[in-house]
Amino acid sequence: MRISKKISRQTQFIIEQFIFKIIYYFCRILPISTVLKFGPKLGNLAWRWQIQSSGSIRNVKLAFANRFSEEEVEKIAKESFQHFGTEIMRIFVMDRFAKRPIEDWIDVEGLDVVKNRGKKGGILVGGHFGCWEIACFLIPAFGEPATLFTGKHSNKVVGNWLDNIRRKVGMKTHASADDRVELYETVQKEIVAMLGDFRPAKAAIEVQFMGQKTETAQGPALMALLKDVDLIYFSCAKVKDRIKVRFKKLEIEKTSSRKQNTILLTQAYYNELQADVEKYPEQYFWMHARWEGNPNVTYDDKQFLL
Repeated sequence: MRISKKISRQTQFIIEQFIFKIIYYFCRILPISTVLKFGPKLGNLAWRWQIQSSGSIRNVKLAFANRFSEEEVEKIAKESFQHFGTEIMRIFVMDRFAKRPIEDWIDVEGLDVVKNRGKKGGILVGGHFGCWEIACFLIPAFGEPATLFTGKHSNKVVGNWLDNIRRKVGMKTHASADDRVELYETVQKEIVAMLGDFRPAKAAIEVQFMGQKTETAQGPALMALLKDVDLIYFSCAKVKDRIKVRFKKLEIEKTSSRKQNTILLTQAYYNELQADVEKYPEQYFWMHARWEGNPNVTYDDKQFLL
């Protein structure tokens, strides 16, 4: 994600690393409640600087068509910035959250799906929705060994720092540059967690999401089919002062075509994600070019500086 095309990527990386370190160490000395209060302020700052704000508004319009007025659309987009400002701050103190009793602040639905899955391995697939990073400590806290597939981070220093935070709370990590054979072996022995709502550089498949043709990754569904393990949807929504976590096993009526099965299973994932987004639209990450590749959707270069 580019801050501005007026500066080089290397300069941006240095700025990101500096900001990341300052915020991280600042958060370590403050109470959790105070840290989270800075989240909406961080989101408002990004909104005022117009960092992807116009693109976010466009995405909300695409997703909800004529369901909301112009004012409501802008309100949802702005609240999304505030929400993810809070979630960024939560990451910095994730290890402190992990020490709190789960029942004091988290409600869990469908845990039996995880505990009673068909085989020892499994794939947990979430989206850029709600408080998804909570999975990093929640799954290990339930006594389930797990590995997070982190993909590729353009800023390796920040990416490595984030992975260290995740490992600190019990989640192993596997990057896209790591051995894929090892990942395929891992998914047969324990849970592999990943996000599924992104458009890969190649081998994308097409599904429907929020009424739009959507190019997306086939990896989670295809791996589940090839390794014959459960594909489980995971979401984590903030509801007032509590976090609502939901697990649901994704099932389809299989055909004789592996490609068609992959599409059907991926569509089942997007159906669950859409249900959550429609319920809590301000908790979706509207800042990325979700419908890039759709011939009916164009993004202004200034809206999404990727």
